[in-house]
Amino acid sequence: MKIDSISLFKRLKQYIHDTFSTQNNSSVKFVFVGKGGVGKTTLCALMATALDQEGYRVLAIDANPDAHLAQSFGIKNSRYLADEYFFMHAIVDGHDCVSNHVLIPNDFIDNIIQRFGMSWGKQSDLLSLGWRKSSTDSSLLTEKNILWSIIRSASKEKYDVVLIDTEAGFESFRQGFNIDIDILVTMTQPTHRSIEMARNVKFLTQSVGIEHIVHVLSSYQSELEATNAEEKLGENIAFKIPYLESIRQSSLDGTIVSIEPLWQESIKEFALGLYENAVKKVA
Repeated sequence: MKIDSISLFKRLKQYIHDTFSTQNNSSVKFVFVGKGGVGKTTLCALMATALDQEGYRVLAIDANPDAHLAQSFGIKNSRYLADEYFFMHAIVDGHDCVSNHVLIPNDFIDNIIQRFGMSWGKQSDLLSLGWRKSSTDSSLLTEKNILWSIIRSASKEKYDVVLIDTEAGFESFRQGFNIDIDILVTMTQPTHRSIEMARNVKFLTQSVGIEHIVHVLSSYQSELEATNAEEKLGENIAFKIPYLESIRQSSLDGTIVSIEPLWQESIKEFALGLYENAVKKVA
């Protein structure tokens, strides 16, 4: 490598550091985790919609290869990062900052969102990972590298809040999960396995530096079930969503998530409360 190239590389690193060195410039970031089928995608979509309707600029990230967040927003013609395998690898090969999950310039994010993003709501965007239909590249590490870099670098100049819907289980904790998350939302149902996973999340988050965890219970059918779930979890449950036929029907039909006005208002209050608390912690 020539000396001039090394000098240019150092200047680029310094530019990135100077541009994104203050945490106050970051968007508020929420991550949704839980066992498969507990309602992560539904809650992510409902909270994102509530924030968008209140005038916040939302970047929703579907980090699950089995992407379904787009249909929750009523987006029919989805685009996925994984569809452009060679383009994504060219990005990583040309940008050291992407492969290492460090902060990246705004114009890089804008270009990716312009090419692969999907608009929804009043002023919000969606990025979906998707998966490449090939048995030779099941890990999707390149595409995930790009997603994690975008998530970490998203600034409040462009988006007020970033909401990340992850794949089921603990896979995200093993692949670049320590990306300055403000609040982690664990979704659980009143089943033994679901509650056990929510309990394990607390120990995993300590190892990746996430301090603020919020527990949400879904699909309970009686107050006794809700009480028992909280006792087994051993943690306070911040928000509880009972079994709602409207959510089940939306899932069956593959249509935009729609729930009763009373629950819409409750979820909006919950989303706004979490956002305002997160802003205080970041400031």
